[in-house]
Amino acid sequence: MATTSDQELCVENLCTVKILAKRYSDFLTEGGIRWTIFNRSRQLEAAGALYRRGRKILLDDKRYIKAILTQPPAEKQVERTAKAGTAARKAA
Repeated sequence: MATTSDQELCVENLCTVKILAKRYSDFLTEGGIRWTIFNRSRQLEAAGALYRRGRKILLDDKRYIKAILTQPPAEKQVERTAKAGTAARKAA
């Protein structure tokens, strides 16, 4: 079985989660990328940063970085959800 290098797996800007984490290891981790995919897949797909082909997940590295930089931080989303839950409980 022949092995391929990380560069051969990338097609232009498309790469796998592992390759993206290696390429931007200064500030991205594989787990962080997977968390973002799980929690923000709709936004990433709308931005053209996420492509799914069966079980394979491919990311456009430039669009992915742009998408995560333009999205609000997760803490603010959690705060909004918590406030909505508190308001619903008070109304009931």
